[in-house]
Amino acid sequence: MNLANNIRRLSLPLRRHVRWLWPCIIGWRAFLRWLPLQALPVSSRLFGRPKGWYLETGRYLGEGAVGERGALLWAAEDEHLEVPPPRAEFGERHWELAKPPAGLVHGAKVYQLSRVRFWGHYGGNVISSDDRLLADLSLDVLGIERHSAFSRLKLPRCRRLPGTIAVLSTPEAATNYWHWTTDLLPRIQLLAEAGYPPSAVTSYLVNHRNLHYQWETLRDFGVQPEQVIQVWPSSHYEIDKLVISSPKSDPEQHLVTRRACSFLRGVPVGEGSSSPSCRLYVSRRRSQYRRISNETEIVALLRLRGFLTVELDELAVAEQRALFARAEAVVGCGSGLTNILYCPGGTPVIEFMPPRLPNFDWWALCSQLHLPYWRIMGEGGCPPGDVVVRDPAADFSVGLEHLRQALGLAGL
Repeated sequence: MNLANNIRRLSLPLRRHVRWLWPCIIGWRAFLRWLPLQALPVSSRLFGRPKGWYLETGRYLGEGAVGERGALLWAAEDEHLEVPPPRAEFGERHWELAKPPAGLVHGAKVYQLSRVRFWGHYGGNVISSDDRLLADLSLDVLGIERHSAFSRLKLPRCRRLPGTIAVLSTPEAATNYWHWTTDLLPRIQLLAEAGYPPSAVTSYLVNHRNLHYQWETLRDFGVQPEQVIQVWPSSHYEIDKLVISSPKSDPEQHLVTRRACSFLRGVPVGEGSSSPSCRLYVSRRRSQYRRISNETEIVALLRLRGFLTVELDELAVAEQRALFARAEAVVGCGSGLTNILYCPGGTPVIEFMPPRLPNFDWWALCSQLHLPYWRIMGEGGCPPGDVVVRDPAADFSVGLEHLRQALGLAGL
């Protein structure tokens, strides 16, 4: 793992001590947005900010299927996903998890755009030929009206990229195995179905951080290292022909479509998948954050039930696929659970849920893959009802009696 990623992980525990700065940052950004820089008679390619935005790329392209600005090449069907409650849940119930997600998952669209710009902030932003953000292709945690593009005096220096340029860069994917696997990699398939397989693409824009699993999985799906241009927040390109799929919106971040599951499971699992089945405990012992403080006791309990403790950072992705392909049960937490994608149907999954970072990610994925799911809420301080407290660095413990009960219900 490279130095930049290690620095990021080590800095997470420090963030709680500088939260008082956030109101100052918000105030400074509001002041910058107040400055009428968009009124300057100069493109944001050189100075100032974009002149506004289009909420949907379709509005920018107009009614016609093909025009000089570009075209909609392909659109996936919408999916309806309903996530059932866990088979059982243990520990204090977190109010954010009281109602499982359900509803429409909007199908992705693939566009070919002419004479646009790409800015690498937060996974990628697209600026139209008439100097406006395409909001559905330019996600920001603050939303479009307070988008970071509108609180800057100047965007980074712009360079031209020749050829057919495809975007894989995706929010949160740079250092997160879950988002890389379920959000970024499926965009390769979307582009291919729209007529742009890797053989038809000159370069891919990818917000990777030189992690071993990133290069391995790109090669697995046909993207060669010489095709990859690394994207940073300082990246700013002028592109004559850009091909891009629409990213998932914030409410859909924890959902993985059936199409994406099928695509990801289509990779051969490799040698070792025919070995005897095993029960897996996914350890976070080497993690810099969200560690399980009583893991020694958990490992001892699970060892008596025939569980193998695995540290996935030490394994190539092909080895991880092969390991999970022969799993007869999985227990753990964190992004390593992304590999349940490769589990046989019916494999029971028991997740340890961080009380300061509740999410639906693997719960929803188990629903898509028809894997029985149990949840144990970690002990370490759930916030009171209707209070959102996010602390990605906080360690927590797991109740051993809760774990025994969950194992019993799962037949383990």
